[in-house]
Amino acid sequence: MTPPMALPGAEPAPGTAPRARVARGTTWGPVIGVVWIIFWLVMLMQSVTAAVARGDDRGWLATGAYVVGAAAYSVACFHGFVRRRHGETVRSAVVAAGVGAVATAVAVAAIGAPGYDLVPYVAVALVAALPLRYSLPFTGTALIGLWVVLLRADQLEDTSGMFIGAVIATLGTGMGRFSVERGLAAQRYAEEAHELQLQDERNRMARDLHDILGHSLTVIALKADLAGKLVDRDPDGAKRELGELQGLARSALADVRATVHNYREMSLSAELVRARQALTDASIRAELPGTVDDVNPELRELFAWAVREATTNVVRHSGATRCRITLARDRLEVTDDGHGPIGSADLHGEGHVGGHGLDGLRDRAARVGALVETGPAGQADRSGPAGSGGPGRPGFRLVVREGL
Repeated sequence: MTPPMALPGAEPAPGTAPRARVARGTTWGPVIGVVWIIFWLVMLMQSVTAAVARGDDRGWLATGAYVVGAAAYSVACFHGFVRRRHGETVRSAVVAAGVGAVATAVAVAAIGAPGYDLVPYVAVALVAALPLRYSLPFTGTALIGLWVVLLRADQLEDTSGMFIGAVIATLGTGMGRFSVERGLAAQRYAEEAHELQLQDERNRMARDLHDILGHSLTVIALKADLAGKLVDRDPDGAKRELGELQGLARSALADVRATVHNYREMSLSAELVRARQALTDASIRAELPGTVDDVNPELRELFAWAVREATTNVVRHSGATRCRITLARDRLEVTDDGHGPIGSADLHGEGHVGGHGLDGLRDRAARVGALVETGPAGQADRSGPAGSGGPGRPGFRLVVREGL
């Protein structure tokens, strides 16, 4: 019989991006674990075949013991190398040790020294499932005790190959577990480093925006005050100040765009707050949701862009007196009671309305498998309530929903 050897494990290649290393380890770890289990179960077939070849009751009893021991080994290794959940792995190790010990005793009682072929599998199951600080000392002590028993029973010569294999398998599996745990620690470190990097980037952007806007807006406010004072007594001076004010505003806007060019995170909650403020300032009654907790996290950024685009259109073009935004897990709907879409539009996709903003929104939706539908607010959607345009006005409706 060939005993199990160490589970392959390697550190990620130097210079690889942390996210790539994490993804690769997460993808291949369970696959390698399953291959490991199956491969060494095949190795046990040598002992099973020899037991079956005896053709007597003792041979069949030993065969059953091998099968039970192999099952205990498989469960323990699966939890240790594939699932890696602490509570489950400890329980599986305890069960595997008990079941494996009983199976080994039955096999030895049935066919003698060949029954000890299960010992390496019991040892590997313990090392695979228990934390290394416990498994290696415990398994090492158990193997030393077994060596003493075999020596006193004068069976050491008949089982020397098994015993050496068990020692090698235990040490090898311990090395494999050590490699796996180092890989998991590296994964956690990479994730924490990534979060710290994001936080540092947020702090840097906050500082940059404060420095840019703090200065620019202060100067703009001063020049606006000065222009207001000069309007009556020095119109030309007021015009000059207003011209400089426009230049400062454009410069500040360009600086802000340059700052956020490589970092921009849309928040649905924040966009709803901005939408309420913009609609209120435009004397449009806003009916907005109070929470976004039920929205699919993968769709929140898209919905945030949709709220921004829809609010801009309502304020600038609709002539509406009321705007309503409703949210569901996979659906956003914006309706108003304004003039409605210009030209033909169909809510279900046979046509569309809108300029570059809606076209950009459709592109964003397509990238996440979502759909953008537009049309008159009075045109009922199959999966939602009818809109409500004002008297003589069709209103406008924007629906963003998860695709089928």
